[in-house]
Amino acid sequence: MPTAAAPLHLFQTSPECCGGHDPCVCLREERVLRAYLGSYGDLPPMTSTEREWCLEEIDSVEGYSRSDYENASDSDLANGVLSAWLTFCRDTGLM
Repeated sequence: MPTAAAPLHLFQTSPECCGGHDPCVCLREERVLRAYLGSYGDLPPMTSTEREWCLEEIDSVEGYSRSDYENASDSDLANGVLSAWLTFCRDTGLM
């Protein structure tokens, strides 16, 4: 799961997740990544630092390669991180 501290800019805000219902157990990082996939309003493009953090997250999971995502859109990059995290959780028996 997150291997290093995420860049502050990417996670300054915490868009609603889980339909806005409490309790939401998603980390701020996951909520922001999901916001890039959904329609939570206008988000600024990811910075190079934020994209690098995402690529490192992807590359930290066996079977995923940062080179597959280096030219991805912000939405596809966010999806790649979430997919890698899900694979990690399944592979390690967390779910």
